Amino acid sequence: MYIDSLKKTTTLSGRACRKEFWFSWLCNTVAFIVVFMILVFLQSMFQPPESAVMIIYALVWVVFVFLNFSVSVRRLHDTNHSGLYLILGVLIPPIGPFILLIAFLLKGTPGENKYGPNPRL
Repeated sequence: MYIDSLKKTTTLSGRACRKEFWFSWLCNTVAFIVVFMILVFLQSMFQPPESAVMIIYALVWVVFVFLNFSVSVRRLHDTNHSGLYLILGVLIPPIGPFILLIAFLLKGTPGENKYGPNPRL
């Protein structure tokens, strides 16, 4: 399931079921922590220039943010919401993340919706 999610990373169309969404977030978070720990270890061993380390950390962070952004948009599509709902988390800081969490927890639209066929079929 995670491999299928990775294959769909470059597309923001389609739908992602709850299981795919939460499993992707879990795997991405664990992978990010592992990569971050490896980078910290390598930094302590080889003492590279600080600017090079910051660039590598930034690139790794951008990759994982995009992975989670992609699956989040597809999860919102499954609940028949636009991916623009992710902006709620930024525009309404105290309430927006909770609205998104509720949308991510909702059961997907049964059957086909305007974003595509049911991903569970």
